[in-house]
Amino acid sequence: MSSTRTLQAAVPGHLATLARGGALGLAGSAVAGVAGFALVALVARGLSPENAGAFFAITAGFVLVEGMAVLGTDTGLARFLLRHEARGGSADILALLRNARAVCLTVAVTVTLSGIAVSGALGTALGWGAETVTALRIALCVLPAAVLADISLGAARALTELRSTALIDRLLRAGLQPVAVGFALLGGAGLAGVAAAWAASHVVAAVAALHSLRATLRRRGHSGSSPRPASPGVRQAFWRFTWLRGLARMAQIGMQKADILVVAALVSPTAAAAYTVATRFVPLGQLSTQAVQQVLQPRLTEILVHDDRATLREIYRVATAWCMLLAWPLHLTVLMLAGHYLALFGPAAASTDHAPLVVVVMALTMLVAVASGPVDTLLLMSGRSLASAGNTALALVIDLSLCLLLIPGLGIVGAAIAWAAAVVSRCALAFWQVGRSQRVHPFSRITLTAASVTTVCVGLPCGLLALSDVDGWWLLLGLAGSGALFVASLYRFRSGLALDQAWRGLATRDSEAWR
Repeated sequence: MSSTRTLQAAVPGHLATLARGGALGLAGSAVAGVAGFALVALVARGLSPENAGAFFAITAGFVLVEGMAVLGTDTGLARFLLRHEARGGSADILALLRNARAVCLTVAVTVTLSGIAVSGALGTALGWGAETVTALRIALCVLPAAVLADISLGAARALTELRSTALIDRLLRAGLQPVAVGFALLGGAGLAGVAAAWAASHVVAAVAALHSLRATLRRRGHSGSSPRPASPGVRQAFWRFTWLRGLARMAQIGMQKADILVVAALVSPTAAAAYTVATRFVPLGQLSTQAVQQVLQPRLTEILVHDDRATLREIYRVATAWCMLLAWPLHLTVLMLAGHYLALFGPAAASTDHAPLVVVVMALTMLVAVASGPVDTLLLMSGRSLASAGNTALALVIDLSLCLLLIPGLGIVGAAIAWAAAVVSRCALAFWQVGRSQRVHPFSRITLTAASVTTVCVGLPCGLLALSDVDGWWLLLGLAGSGALFVASLYRFRSGLALDQAWRGLATRDSEAWR
C-alpha cells in the first residue's frame, strides 16, 4: 500500500518536470538539428568535395578531442551537486566546480598547444594542404572555450537549471554556426575562412555559459565564499566516479566521430564527406532523446536517493516511450525515403552509390537503440560508472576493429556496419546490467503504444510514398498528411502515453518551475 501511495504521489511531479525540461531541450534541439542540417548542406555545396571532407574530418576530430578534455565532468556533476546541496554543502559544490574547471581547462590548453605544434607534421602525413592545416589550427585554438562552455552548462543542468543548455548550446551556438559559415561562403572564403566562422560560435557560447552558471549559483545561494571549508575527500570521491565516465565519454564520442576519420584516412576525404551527409540524421535524432535524458539525470538521482523502485520503474518506461515518440518518426522517415533524404545534400551525397545503404543500416540501428531506453543514463546515476565505461570502451573496440576490417572492401558501408554492431552491443550490455541491478526494463504497454503509433502513422505512410515514387509537392503533401495523422494519434492515445500528465506540467505558469 505504501509503495502504491508513493508511486501515485511521486510520478506526476517527476513527469511534469521531465516534460517541462524535455520541452525546453526539444525546442533547442529542433533548432540545433535544423542548424546542423543547414551547416552540412552549406559546406557540402559551398566547398569542393575534398575541402568539405576535410572540414567534416576536422570538426569530427574537434568534437572527439573536446569530449575527451571534459573528462566526463558533466555527468559527475549531475550525480554529486544535488547530493551536496541537499546536505547544505555550498563549499563542496564550489570546490567541485573550481576543481573540475581547472583540471579540464589544463587538459584543453595542453591539447591545443600540442596539437598546433604537431599539426604541420600531421598534415604532411595525411597529405593535407596548407589551408587544411590552417583550418585545423583555428579549430584547436577554440578548444578551451568549448570545454569551458560544456562544463558550465553541465553544472547548471546538474543544479536543475535547464534553460541555459537549450538557449546557449542549442539555439545560440548551433544556430550561429550555419549563419556565420553562410556569410563566410558568400564572401568567397575557403576552407580556413569557413573553419574560422564555425569556431567563433564556441567563443560566444563560452561567454554566455559562464554568465549563466554564475547566475544559477547566485540564485541557489552558492555564490561567493562559503562559511565552512569543503568536506574532506569531496574531490577524491568526485574523480573516482568521474574519471571512468570520462573514459566512457571519450569512447562514446569516438564511436560517433572516429568512423569519419577512418573513412577519410583509408578511403578519401570525398568518401568522408559522403559518409557524413549520409549519417547526418543520427545526431539529429540523438539531440531529441538527449533533451529528455539530460532532464532525466537529476530526476533519477533523486529517485535513487529515496530508493523508490516503483517510481523508478514507471519513470524509466515513460521516458523510453517519450524518446521513441521523439526519435522514431525521424528514423522511420529517413529509412523509408533514403534517396530523398540524400538529395538534400547535393553533389557530396552523390559521390558514391552506396550512401542509401548506409542510411538504411544507420536508421535500423537507431530504432533499436532508442527502444532500449535510457539504459546508460540509469546505469550512471545508479553509480555504475565502471560498467558504463566498460560497455562503451568495448563498443569502440568493436567499431574500430570492424572499420579496419570492413572499410577496405566495403567502403562506407563497412563503416556503417561496424558502427551498427558497436551500438547494438553497447545497448545490449547496458540493458542486461540495468535489468539485473535495478530490476527494470522498458517493455510495457506504454512503449508498445509508442512503437505502434509511430510505425502506423509515420513508417507505413512513408513506405507507401517510397513505393509510389512521388516527388516534389506530392511528397511534401504526403509527409504533411503523415504528420497530421501522427499528431491526431498522440491526442487519441494521450492517456496511454502519459501525454496528459506532460501537458499538465507544460501548462503551469510558475516561472521557477521552468528553470
